[in-house]
This record gives sequence, C-alpha cells and structure tokens, in this order.
Amino acid sequence: MTGIFRSIFWLIFAIYVSIESYRLDLGRWGMPGPGYFPFGLAILLGIISLFSLVKALKEPSSRKTTVESLKRSPWKNIILVQIAMLIFVFLLNQIGFALCILLFTLFYLRVIMPQRWSTTIIVGLSTMVVIYVLFNILLNAQFPKGILKFLGV
Repeated sequence: MTGIFRSIFWLIFAIYVSIESYRLDLGRWGMPGPGYFPFGLAILLGIISLFSLVKALKEPSSRKTTVESLKRSPWKNIILVQIAMLIFVFLLNQIGFALCILLFTLFYLRVIMPQRWSTTIIVGLSTMVVIYVLFNILLNAQFPKGILKFLGV
C-alpha cells in the first residue's frame, strides 16, 4: 500500500515541477531556456512514477518482507550513495564524465539496488551513452574528458 502512495506522491511532484519549469520558459531545441532541464527530468520522473504505480497496483497487498530488505538499513544506503557522490566529484577530472557516470551507475545497480550483472552492465552503458549524447552532442556541454580525451569522447 505504501508503494501506491509513494508513486502517487512522486507523480504529483513530477506534474508540479513540469508545470513550474514550463512557466520558466523551455526555450528552443538549439537554445534551451532555464526550464528545459527541470522539465525533462520532471517528465522522466512522471514516467517512472506511472510505471511504479502500475506495478504497485498489480502487487498483492499482503507482500512478505524479504530477508534482503531487513539486512540493510536505509541509512547505510544513504551513506554509501553520499560517499559514491564524493568519489564521483574527485574522479571527474581524472577519468572523465562518461566513465564517472558509468561507474556510479554500476555501483548503484550492484550495491544499492542489487541487480543481475547483465542488467547492471546494459543499464550502465545505456545511461552513459544517453547522457553523453544528450549533454555533449545535443546540448554541446563541455564536461571533463579525463582518460578518454585521446578518443575525442
């Protein structure tokens, strides 16, 4: 039941952020305005919330607690993510933005929300490529290239 409420909360939040970021001015495709990035993130959050809501509605209400969820305190995950974000910042110039995104995603999907290796690798590489195309190619943002600068990435 909490999954349903959580999904509805994030869906309402996504709708609110998308409306407010639209008011900020989205700009044009080649010249994004201040609301462009938050609008895109709000749409993405809304889509994820919808999928989560559908999944929560399909689950039986008397869901048993898994042993894995009892082993790890949510505070441990919060601390691990904070440490990973600090490491991300320190490694950004040395290994580059693309590899930092890949490593952070791999860490998150293996340690914080354990997934199979095949899922972890596919999602990690996909995330890296999508973020690279979005920011470096479409928005022409300049992020540190790190050890990949010889590839022109």
